[in-house]
Amino acid sequence: MIRAFMLTLAVLAAACGGGPAAPTVIQPRYPNVLGSYRLTFSAVGVFSNGQRSSLTCPGTMAITSQTGGAFSGSLQMTGACANAATINGQMDTAGNISQVVLSNTLDPAGCVISSSTGYTGLFQGVTMTFQRRFSGSCSGLGFTVDQVFVATRQ
Repeated sequence: MIRAFMLTLAVLAAACGGGPAAPTVIQPRYPNVLGSYRLTFSAVGVFSNGQRSSLTCPGTMAITSQTGGAFSGSLQMTGACANAATINGQMDTAGNISQVVLSNTLDPAGCVISSSTGYTGLFQGVTMTFQRRFSGSCSGLGFTVDQVFVATRQ
């Protein structure tokens, strides 16, 4: 009788995979940022002599790759800001963007950048926003610039 009981347990164990069930791993869910976006770039500069300057330009952005919270693509700006760049970013599951790296940071030509916060931002709904602040000097004139990108998925 004990032998029959042990044989039954062995058959049941084999049928169930022979051991305890593997724990279920819950994968984090990141917002889907893939797609084409309308882009607005704006920059506001304050200079050490008290002058202010601002610039706003339209453009497009395409996020073509996403693995978890990492995303990449390209952006193209037109108008007075005509320029192109690749974009690589990292976000958390809440859409907080901790890092954006652009291949072209749109720094003023011929100027020395002394500090920069780096690009950070947020993806919420269909809108991605990222910004940075940097300071520097051109021809002895100091400045601080706030750059903001607002992209809305089409």
